[in-house]
Amino acid sequence: MRKRALIVLALLATVGCKNFKDGFDKEFKTSFAREFATSCTKAAVDKGGVEATSKLACECLGKTLVERHTTGELTKLSMSPTSDESKKMFADAASACRPKAP
Repeated sequence: MRKRALIVLALLATVGCKNFKDGFDKEFKTSFAREFATSCTKAAVDKGGVEATSKLACECLGKTLVERHTTGELTKLSMSPTSDESKKMFADAASACRPKAP
């Protein structure tokens, strides 16, 4: 009986950890996309970009990055935005956000 209770507790803990991880990932990605779009837009405007156009492009980039990458990959991107891996992530996202020709 005691062994069965331990197994049930272990299973509940596993489910709880998965729920925590899923919730953390969702919140992290929501925050990442929002903060990315804000800082990207500010940088673009500071360099002479039009705010409305820059905002749309930066929101697309942030959304694409969080859809395609894990929280671990996004953390690496934030820590080392000029690495070759980060440059590829940005280029792939930019390609996905580029308007398609009719």
